[in-house]
Amino acid sequence: MDLFRIFFLADFAVAKSYVEDLHASLPHTRERAYAALKSQAEAEGWDYADFSAEVADLEAQFDFNVPRILRFSFLIYLHSIVEHGLSELARDVRKRRVLALKHNEVTGSAIERTQTYLTKVAGFDLSSLTRWDVLRDLAKVRDVLVHRGGRLGSDPREREQLRQLATRRQGLLKASRGWDREDSELQISQPLCELFAAEAHTFFQELLEIVRPETHPK
Repeated sequence: MDLFRIFFLADFAVAKSYVEDLHASLPHTRERAYAALKSQAEAEGWDYADFSAEVADLEAQFDFNVPRILRFSFLIYLHSIVEHGLSELARDVRKRRVLALKHNEVTGSAIERTQTYLTKVAGFDLSSLTRWDVLRDLAKVRDVLVHRGGRLGSDPREREQLRQLATRRQGLLKASRGWDREDSELQISQPLCELFAAEAHTFFQELLEIVRPETHPK
């Protein structure tokens, strides 16, 4: 039994299940919030106008604000475990192969650095891995969320890259005011979160088959 493999993949399996369960739980959470609001209105004798205004606010929270925050937060978290996973695998490879060069001594982003290290330093053939672009797309979205609060920004080239990313992901990512406006905000769908989580999980399963084949259970 390869405990490294089990514990390593656990974060990605949990993330995949979490985002699916979270989406499923939102309608129930909304129902409970509405019931609590209705009970409060009855207990305090609110008039219809006040109650309707509070209901409208609650609906706005659950239709827009809550999903937006949860999806933003989830993708930032998912990116963090992807980066950590890449670094952890590179360190494991260095230790087992007794390599002189450290993973963090290679230049580039976390994705490019790991890809370079595993191929050019450790000598692995990673040509069968087809999901590197998924990790790059996740990193691009994460950077917009962290550095610009989800807004596209003033660089036309970056806005075009995001538009192309949305095209690749079949409309699962949209811009609130169109791709030409810098104040437009990324609109992240639930299916995009689920896609990134599932694809990251599969990517690392496939990567482990290559870099730790001798530990695979027979």
